[in-house]
Amino acid sequence: MSSIYFDQESLNKWFKDSGDKTHRINYKLNEDSVVFDVGGYEGGWSQNISNKYNCNIYIFEPITEYYNNIVNKFKDNTKVKVFNIGLSNEDSEGYISRDGDASSIHTTTDELGDKVILRNINSFMEDESLHKVDLIKINIEGSEYDLLDNIIHNNNQIKFTNLQIQFHKNIIPEWVNRRNHIRDELSKTHHLTYDYSFVWENWEINI
Repeated sequence: MSSIYFDQESLNKWFKDSGDKTHRINYKLNEDSVVFDVGGYEGGWSQNISNKYNCNIYIFEPITEYYNNIVNKFKDNTKVKVFNIGLSNEDSEGYISRDGDASSIHTTTDELGDKVILRNINSFMEDESLHKVDLIKINIEGSEYDLLDNIIHNNNQIKFTNLQIQFHKNIIPEWVNRRNHIRDELSKTHHLTYDYSFVWENWEINI
């Protein structure tokens, strides 16, 4: 994804602090923990989490090519479930355009893109009888705003012990106000454990 969607100063600090090898995988998890990987892409983050904690992982990747690769990656791991859907604020179908190593329903290209299926996160959790998720990673190229607004609107943020979020700049209207609103709401039940603005941040539930 183009650098216009990230904060360059935060990104430089993130790399300096080796955030991908530290912050993103250092959590209080064990083999019974439940983890959501929303925006699985190549499954690399889930692989690191699985290697470290041997926990139960749900990976959501709506682009079929990426989904098939992830399925193959974890074919021998029964603790990893892979779904060819995206999690969203509603059940719907749409098209995702690819941009380098990222994909988004909020960017446009000359081509129509990949047709994808989206599921309401709340109904998905009900169908799977999931009442607690120890860690959710959200990297969905602008759709994080709708997803998180929906979670908060239904007071379901309390079901997530940790929310690891990548917010994106310039990709939707009112992105500053919407991020501020989401953060204000999360601060009522969670607290920040790290914050690299418009790169990665993590909210942990208050005990």
